[in-house]
This record gives sequence, C-alpha cells and structure tokens, in this order.
Amino acid sequence: AKVADESLLKDVNIYVVNSLGAVVFYHYIEEPSNVKADIFSGQSFTVYAVANAGRRLMAASEDEILQLEMDWGMVGEDVLPMSGKYGPAILSDGGSIVVPLTRSVAKVELNGDMSGLNDDVSIKVKQVRLRNVPVKGSFFGQDRIEELSGAKDGEPLMFGDADAGFPDGISFYMPENMQGTLLPGNTSQKDKVWPQGSLYAGICTYVEIVADYESDKKE
Repeated sequence: AKVADESLLKDVNIYVVNSLGAVVFYHYIEEPSNVKADIFSGQSFTVYAVANAGRRLMAASEDEILQLEMDWGMVGEDVLPMSGKYGPAILSDGGSIVVPLTRSVAKVELNGDMSGLNDDVSIKVKQVRLRNVPVKGSFFGQDRIEELSGAKDGEPLMFGDADAGFPDGISFYMPENMQGTLLPGNTSQKDKVWPQGSLYAGICTYVEIVADYESDKKE
C-alpha cells in the first residue's frame, strides 16, 4: 500500500521491430541510459520498451512482444512495471527518439476519513486488502481474470488501535482486471454484490475492510 515512485526506472527491455514484425534489435539495460541501435536507415520500425520487469524478457517477433506478461512479483513497493511504444516510423541514421512509458498496472486509491461520523459512533479499521487480484497481466493491452486459478488475495495492511482511519489515502497497485462497469442505474450498494455461488465472486477485484464498529444507539 506504499505509494510507489511512478517515474523510477531500474531496468528496461528494448525491442526494435521491422515492418515484417520481426525483432531486429534487442537490448536489456539495468541502468537506464541512451541506447544505440544498429538498424537499416530510412526504413520503418516500431520500438517497444518494457521497464522494471526485473529480468530479461526475450521475444523474437512483435506478436511475442504483445503477449509478454508480468507476474505478481514484478509489482513492488518502490517501482512499477511500465511499457511503451514508438512508431511505426521511418528511422534515419543518427536520429534519436524517445519512447514514452506508462505504468502497466492499475492504481486503486482508498480514503478512510472518519471525521464525518456522529459523536456516538466509532469505526476502527483493523486491516485493508485487495481480494481477487490477477496473478498475471499484460504489458500491452487490457486484461481480466477468466477463471478462479487466475486470482489471488493481496497482503493485508494492518492498522493499530490508535489509527484514525487513513484520511490521507492509501494506494494499491495490481494488474488490470477489466470485468466491466456497473449499469448507470445501479446505485444501490446491495445490488453491487454478486449472487451466492457466482463465478464473479472469485474473479472480480474488490477492497476488503475489516473494522470494529461501536455506537451508543441500540438500533
């Protein structure tokens, strides 16, 4: 739940793909810097980059690049998996390009401000965690969990008795899980719960909050 540095680079896989979809240049660097690629000048190429994977990710074609997957271990507390693409474009001798990178994981922000509670109400949050998080995700393209084996639960973030919620917010990062959006008319909290025994209970990601609730009222 620690906010990661979304601009930090620790390693980068770089792929240059020709118009036939073949990787004609590949380089892996552990200390990001400028990279010189030996390619035919004046031809059309597409450049792909995958950052913070923590290891070499080999691919021989554009199709294999687009199928590269991240696993849960790549989503750390300090750095995040990123990916980017430049082109297709004509690359000339001596030219330079910049491949824009964006994070390849979803960011879930949660605020727990208890200041609006009545004086006789107390809610003490004990733990927060994500449930049904994708085990793997794609660097390029959208993803969602298709079966129960593709999900796992995140590690719980624990709170002590002295903590007054988390008004400043906490952030979680995870591979995307694009299960769709609620219908416009669905505004009731009870209608957002899937039926008992539904497959969606095991593949839709949600935030679980464990808390103690106290109130002077007996209702």
